[in-house]
This record gives sequence, C-alpha cells and structure tokens, in this order.
Amino acid sequence: MAVGTRIEATISDISSAAVGLAVTGTLWQGDQLVLHGRLFGVELDAAVAVASARRSSTPGETIVGCTFSAMTGEQRVSLERILLGRAAQDDLGLGARYARGA
Repeated sequence: MAVGTRIEATISDISSAAVGLAVTGTLWQGDQLVLHGRLFGVELDAAVAVASARRSSTPGETIVGCTFSAMTGEQRVSLERILLGRAAQDDLGLGARYARGA
C-alpha cells in the first residue's frame, strides 16, 4: 500500500507488547503502521510494525500480528489503561460474550 493510505482494522488481541489485527487489503511483514483507536473509552495512537501476516478466510482481508514501536510515556499509560479495561471485562465474564457479539 502507498504511504499515507488509510486502512480499516479490527483488533483481535492486544497485549503490552503487541496487537493482532484483521485489516482490509494486503500487508506484509515489516510494514509500518500508525494505529488510531478507542478501546474501553481510552484513545490510543501508536506506531506498530507488522511482525507476521497471513491471508484471512475473508476475501480482501489480512490477519497481522504487530509489535508496538517505541512508545512515549503517555502512549504506554493509555495502553495500560486499555489492558486494565480488558482484564476487568474478562474478570466479569464479559470477554466471551463480547467476542460472540452478544
């Protein structure tokens, strides 16, 4: 994809070091992205690098595993707040319900 191209993505997993995405279009290992999103009411803008990529069973979609690039302190705090929201959701048993779209 050309530099500056906007792509839509769905986060499938997130940790303090990496994020899994389903993206429209084709990405390759080594591609650099800027991830803009809001999770659990917390905004996250962070640079990521594609560490792995494979075609999805959905036409026109790629599944990618990305590592977070150098993050500022503010970005790290946002990510930790997101991870705490995810943990709270899992503790309440809402993670599986959310994954099913219920």
